Amino acid sequence: MKRNDETVSTTDPASEPNLPSDSATSNANIYLTFSGGGHALEFSTSVSSNIDGAGYSWTLEAESQITNNADIELSGFMAYSNGHYHDSGGKSVALEHAMAWSKYGELETSYILSDPDHGDKFVIQVKFDKRFGTPIFQTIGGASKCPGEPNTMWREQGLSLSISAADGMNNLAIAPDSSALFDVSITNESPYREGQSYGLLLTSGSSFSGDTGGNMKDLNFIVNGNEMAPFGDLFHLHDVPSTDDGTMRGNLINSVVTLRVKRGAMAHTYESIGLTLISECEWALSRNQIYRSPIQHTAYLGNITWQKKCPPVTWDEGTWNTYANYVASTETSSLFNVTLMNPDPMNLWSDDYLDGDSKRTNHLVHENVEFVRLQFRRPGTGEWISAWNSTADKNTDSADLQCSTARGEGCSFEWDLENQYFLNGLKDGPWEIRSKVFCSGYDSFATSDVRGSVTDENLSMIADVTKPYPLSHEMYGNVLIVDFSEEITCPQLSSSDMAYSITRTADCDGNSVSDGAVSEAVILSHYTFRCLTHDSNGRNSWTMSVPISTAASSYADAGEYTVTINDGFIEDVGGNTAASFTITESFGCSLTSSSYATASKSSSSSSEVTSSSQAHLGSAKTIEQDSSRIGSSVRPRAQDVVLGLLAGVLLTNLAQRVFSTYKKATLTYSGEADTIFYSKDNTNDDNDDVLIPLRKESDARVRNEPYGSF
Repeated sequence: MKRNDETVSTTDPASEPNLPSDSATSNANIYLTFSGGGHALEFSTSVSSNIDGAGYSWTLEAESQITNNADIELSGFMAYSNGHYHDSGGKSVALEHAMAWSKYGELETSYILSDPDHGDKFVIQVKFDKRFGTPIFQTIGGASKCPGEPNTMWREQGLSLSISAADGMNNLAIAPDSSALFDVSITNESPYREGQSYGLLLTSGSSFSGDTGGNMKDLNFIVNGNEMAPFGDLFHLHDVPSTDDGTMRGNLINSVVTLRVKRGAMAHTYESIGLTLISECEWALSRNQIYRSPIQHTAYLGNITWQKKCPPVTWDEGTWNTYANYVASTETSSLFNVTLMNPDPMNLWSDDYLDGDSKRTNHLVHENVEFVRLQFRRPGTGEWISAWNSTADKNTDSADLQCSTARGEGCSFEWDLENQYFLNGLKDGPWEIRSKVFCSGYDSFATSDVRGSVTDENLSMIADVTKPYPLSHEMYGNVLIVDFSEEITCPQLSSSDMAYSITRTADCDGNSVSDGAVSEAVILSHYTFRCLTHDSNGRNSWTMSVPISTAASSYADAGEYTVTINDGFIEDVGGNTAASFTITESFGCSLTSSSYATASKSSSSSSEVTSSSQAHLGSAKTIEQDSSRIGSSVRPRAQDVVLGLLAGVLLTNLAQRVFSTYKKATLTYSGEADTIFYSKDNTNDDNDDVLIPLRKESDARVRNEPYGSF
């Protein structure tokens, strides 16, 4: 377990200076005291001493000596006589000279004692060097700061720092785009309860053995909105209070700041990062003017862990170009070939892990990428369904597209559309396709980008293996509109292979017309054909405009026309062609024409009068028909009926024509021939034939439908 904080001892490592021995100093004890804050004390001493001297002497001596000696000796046969004479004399002279001198000096010393910091106090013992006579100062008491002096009470000591996670923060499971938040509590327990100026520095603990600052690479540290950086300047904290009222009698308080740590790109877990609270003044002096470490206290943040975003996924260029808008049909390949890439070099898939870390990228690998899926659903709705493995035995297991080359050539996958029933007609229509990376190992409160990631853009596929078929038709003026089951494409007209056959079969009075076939040249030059789409026009329709006009140069006459769209010309987006079908309708006939006046009598002899009018573009009304109802598509206004009755005799003939005839036409769909045709069922006089309601026959059933739909 690493320690959460460290304190630099306030014990002075060199509290006693190296003074001369007692024998070299005077025995006098002089004590001085002074306070800081601008006051200065001036002292002077005077010492007189023999500082130099010289002397010499010499002696000159002379000495002489004279000695006389005489010896007499007499001897006989029987007698002996001996005599001795000695005479000595001398003289000596001596001269001596001596000289000596001495040099005496007087030394006067002046010194000033002062300190700039208000509140400092010093007690000084002054001694004198016997040899040189200069004063020697030794601090033996007091209080001091900036810096704290030996043998005094340090006024800045007692600082402490504690760090804890901010309220509500779990700094071991931080969301990827969020910051780690810490409450940094500063306690100023200075001896005199003074406000102090401190600073904060970033530091690494002893448990980190890498390069200096290596555990803080690319991290961003912000204290109360202001940035600080490793190896940067001191983050200044001025006037940090000690007590709640600024006096010794006040209650000790803490000062709190917020530390925000933003994650860098190099890692997701950081450890052994600390903050050092340090004396601002002593930090400045520590470069070259202080013999010890500044007063400080260090605390550590503990481990910080950000949750990893699940690595991203994207399509390669070829996949996007091919399948961004793709139509799958029997005319295209049954294989949907995709290639996936990982666009983020700093967040690799699990399969990118290399034994031996030969590329030095293992620290960038997300270790919990479980699998990469290809998924599909209907556009904007429904559950995402995973693509199956494409194997010969029709495997239905979800495919995992993860590989070790996502940062290179990509991960390729052949999706068998036929195996997943896209080419049998059961799944016709639009689909959106995405890829998703699934990750594990996250916190229960992890955000969605930690649990997984998806492609930014989805592919769009339309499965289309069913032929288009008509749903309904309606008239608007001289325009015939046929709605289809899906979006269609109009054919390119050609005289050599005409897509349409048009014949005028009767005039507006119901009289048959012989040789009413419209030539291909007229169709090409004067008939207008157009295909509408739901996205652009709100409906998937085919339209034909008949060139009937009142001008003498009109290229078509009013009457009943039979229009046939030949087989194999109308196509859907998948290339499937519609079967041939035929429609018979009247174009350009006025309301007074006998073929446009219909009536019906009920069993109670009551009657309804309706006038035939053209349906508005985009609408098709549903009207059930029976023997007691009129088959016209639009009822007349009430005021028209009143005006008709008031006309009296002048309108009698017209009223008889309106109520004279009721005709109905039947639209029959034959599944065997894949054709649609009309037949007439005359219920009144043959001269008053008119096409009113339509009837559709399907699956051996006949159902009455309103005019203009089937």
